[in-house]
Amino acid sequence: MNPDVERRLNWLVDRWCAENRVPVYGYDHAHVCTSECRMLGDRPHFICTASRKVHVCGKACRNTYTTSEGTFCALTGYEVHGPDDETSTLVVRDSCGKSTRHWGDRIRTGKKRPRRASGASGPKNSIVLFERAVNLFLLSEERQALYRGEMEKFSAAVKKAAKKQCGPLVMRDASALVAAIVAKHEPLCTPPPCKTVRWVGSLAREIHDFWKQLNFKYTRKSVNALVAVSLSMMAKKEGYSCDSVVYVRHSPTLARHVVNDMQFGKFSGLTCRRMSIVHRGLMKACLTPSGKQRIIRPLSFLGEK
Repeated sequence: MNPDVERRLNWLVDRWCAENRVPVYGYDHAHVCTSECRMLGDRPHFICTASRKVHVCGKACRNTYTTSEGTFCALTGYEVHGPDDETSTLVVRDSCGKSTRHWGDRIRTGKKRPRRASGASGPKNSIVLFERAVNLFLLSEERQALYRGEMEKFSAAVKKAAKKQCGPLVMRDASALVAAIVAKHEPLCTPPPCKTVRWVGSLAREIHDFWKQLNFKYTRKSVNALVAVSLSMMAKKEGYSCDSVVYVRHSPTLARHVVNDMQFGKFSGLTCRRMSIVHRGLMKACLTPSGKQRIIRPLSFLGEK
């Protein structure tokens, strides 16, 4: 190393000791630098205030750790190398002078926080909350009232169209008129299942286990949104998949009984915006730290494939 650089680094330590009223120590060969050490200097040359050991950041760095975001120095927090095309060029220093340059999640150079144990992502007895939500969207009086209201609108639209006609219609015009009314109202008039069905509890457990394996964090208030998104995806012909990985399989049975996405917003305590937030959270939860699709057990209805 250039002697001028080494003298400047030691001068930085002397000045730092004087400003912070810390005794001035000499070189300590036995000291082992960690992320807790105070490092002074500018990239690529740094010096430890506790031992005066000089550290050079670069590809030859011996204190690196690698994540999906690149390779970083555990002592200074600076990125050592790659991937350059996915890493922000912005370098922001914290109060300790360490770089917070990152792409995606923040870079941790100190002690990592303990991860929450799996299964602690939701409230206790959450299966009961999922059962209540499934009952709300399929069997409740609120669901029955929504169906009756849509059928009344359907009937009113037919009567209104009939009154507008001043004379008889040819078969082609009558067919087109009826087809237009049916196409508009039939998708909104999916009937709820019979109240005596016995698969509601099993369906609720399938949905509960699906979100649990993703370790998706939720609260009592957000369970309705999770169930609504699950039912909506299961009712769609394409289900939900990404990059050939299937996460939710289509269910013909539920497609005959589940309301559409806009109608979910008519249930109390649920909005379309909340469903959109959950859907985006699901897309993120299905990714690995490296950005690849996770392979998990897909959500399906009973024995349907």
